[in-house]
Formats: sequence, structure tokens, C-alpha cells
Amino acid sequence: MKIFCSISFHGFGHLSQAAPILNTLHALHPDWQFVIQCGAPLALLQRWFGFAFHHEPAVLDIGIPMVSAVQVNVEETYRHYANQLQHHEQAVAPARQLLTHYQPDLVLSNLSHLLSRAAADMAIPCLHFCSLNWADTFLPYCRDMPLGQAIFEQLCDDYNCAQQFFCLTPY
Repeated sequence: MKIFCSISFHGFGHLSQAAPILNTLHALHPDWQFVIQCGAPLALLQRWFGFAFHHEPAVLDIGIPMVSAVQVNVEETYRHYANQLQHHEQAVAPARQLLTHYQPDLVLSNLSHLLSRAAADMAIPCLHFCSLNWADTFLPYCRDMPLGQAIFEQLCDDYNCAQQFFCLTPY
């Protein structure tokens, strides 16, 4: 079994959620192969994951751009997601290319919505696991912008392509 796991990297929160899950999966199934797609450096990932894996450094989601640890860059967030909405097929293409290259049996995502869309397009099962999602995080900041509701709906549609979304504590 080959697992492709996408982990957002803009701090340690997503890694801290993914590490216990992947380490447990590996302990239960040491014969499984893991591809960890994450923008974090390999040396950092090796400290979080206690098993051999292939590192794919591509970044599949921007998350919510921040000005500081507590302030969202609303304009950049809106601009990024509006561009993704208007060019959705092109935005999904890198995720589809990675899945074509690695040919996984299962996709785990923390937290790329584009990956669940690509996995669904390729009939690969996909599970999300995270304490948040970019749709619900985006909406309070950008709902009153011209494409705010359409962007939210597209993000939800992408996430809903997954078989399941496990909401981790605290959600």
C-alpha cells in the first residue's frame, strides 16, 4: 500500500497533527510506503516522522496568508483564492500531476482542498484530517468581497470530494 500524505507547512501545527497519525499507521503497517508532500525541509520532517519516507517538497496550498502570527493578510488571501476560482483546472493540475507520478492507493490530506479534487478526478480514495479547513477560515475574512461566497462554495466542493474529513481537536 502506498500512502500519499499532503501536509500544509506554515508553522508546526499541521505537522503536530500529522505526525502521530502517520507514525501510528507506520507502526501498524511497516510494509506500507509513504510519500510526504510538504514544503518543510527534509531534515525537519525526519525529526517528526520515525520511519523512512519519500519527501515531495511541492506546496499544494497557500492556506491563509498572514501579516503576523495573529493578523490575516485579507487582500492576499482574497486575491489568491479568487485567482484559484477563476483558474480552477490549472490550480488542480499540480496535485493531479503528483498523484499521477506517485500512483498512491490512498491520499491523506492536512489540508489541501486541491488534492481531494485531484484524487477524486483520479478515483483515488482521499481522507482529510485537521482541526480546521481553509473554507471556514476564509469565509469570515472575505465573505463580503465580490467572489467571496463563490470561493467559499468552491473550497467546500473541493473538500467534499474526499470520502471523509476527520475534524481533530480543537475544531
